[in-house]
Amino acid sequence: SLDRNIVVRSHARVSSLTLKNVLFTYAGKYLCSAGNSIGQDEQHMFLEVRYAPKILGSVTVYTWERNSANISCEVEAHPAAAVLWFRDGLQLPSTNTTNMKIYNTPSVSYLEITPDSQNDFGSYNCTASNVMGSESKEFLLIQAEVPSSPEIQQVDPFSSTAVVSFEEPDSMGGVPIIRYKVEWRLIGQDWKSMEHDAKDDLISVTIAGLKPETTYEVKMSAINGKGEGESSAASSFTTEPVPPLFSRQDPSSLFTESRTNAIHFIIQLSSETPPHIAATSLALSEYAGEPSAPKLEVKVLERGNSLKVNWIKQDDGGSPIKHYLVRYKAKHVSEWKPEIRMPHNSEYATLSGLDWNTEYEVYVVAENQQGKSEPGVVSFRTASDPTTIPATLGCRCVSCSLAALLLSMLALLCLS
Repeated sequence: SLDRNIVVRSHARVSSLTLKNVLFTYAGKYLCSAGNSIGQDEQHMFLEVRYAPKILGSVTVYTWERNSANISCEVEAHPAAAVLWFRDGLQLPSTNTTNMKIYNTPSVSYLEITPDSQNDFGSYNCTASNVMGSESKEFLLIQAEVPSSPEIQQVDPFSSTAVVSFEEPDSMGGVPIIRYKVEWRLIGQDWKSMEHDAKDDLISVTIAGLKPETTYEVKMSAINGKGEGESSAASSFTTEPVPPLFSRQDPSSLFTESRTNAIHFIIQLSSETPPHIAATSLALSEYAGEPSAPKLEVKVLERGNSLKVNWIKQDDGGSPIKHYLVRYKAKHVSEWKPEIRMPHNSEYATLSGLDWNTEYEVYVVAENQQGKSEPGVVSFRTASDPTTIPATLGCRCVSCSLAALLLSMLALLCLS
């Protein structure tokens, strides 16, 4: 070898392999092969390397009171090592401890601890030993904390919804965040709240059921296994107005298009209803409209001809979304695939079995009681078929075939 740790020497009928500065990774099967013009032979040999234990694994583990945690002492050794756990010089588990257990596998020893109090947090010692030697390592069991507060970056308000964009907390508290809590209220009133599971790509949450042209406050907090952290500073925002369905100066427009049962109800009773009640009903009906187009993004799945279309709900127009309608087609054809209807609480649709290396367009429409939104539109191209033979190879084969054909024709002409 280049580092001269492995040397092969041959002299007459003897060949030798010398290993210097032996490492435990040198252990294994070696093959010696000899041959001449008559034949060959070979012989297998096994090298056993004995070495003292080496302890691996993370030295810090986080948990909280009454929540079990495993401290892992991973040992590499040959022959196999005996592993013992100690705390303050006393071997574990001691006779007066009921909240600790030890589980052993051929390569890892686990110390399971369910802390009863602050006294159970601190340093624990793992010692591994065999005939070649021993090694010890200190592990720390640390009390987890609740996470710090997320930071609200931006609020995008619509007439009845708002999208809150945020950054994750600076401190997780030592354990993963499992949920985010968003709270909102009319200024001076009680807080309403909703929790969202923490996902790797979660950077925004949507608040629904808001009133148009109204000022709200919003704040957020993060939750891990230890508990809920402090809330962020409250941010204020004002929802947008909803464009009216018709012009109040042109009553005849009420008869041009039947959009809701509410409008028919007002028409039938307007001649008998007191003016101030009719005006109130009319004003309320103006807040209901079609939803805004959802925002779309595409994620290609592991198989290149399948993908996931995600959508983010925008303004619902003052009326709850009933469902989402998904349509798609290849751009070079005119016929759309059958429409897919997704539930009101869905956030994505999966499209499978698409043609390879083809450009597609996808339309997603949100529908509420008042009608359908404009479509959210996204385009994408599927990957090339991994089983396709490259075109250059095909051309090369065709060229060879043509050349062979021409040579055959020339040979026939010469013979004739």
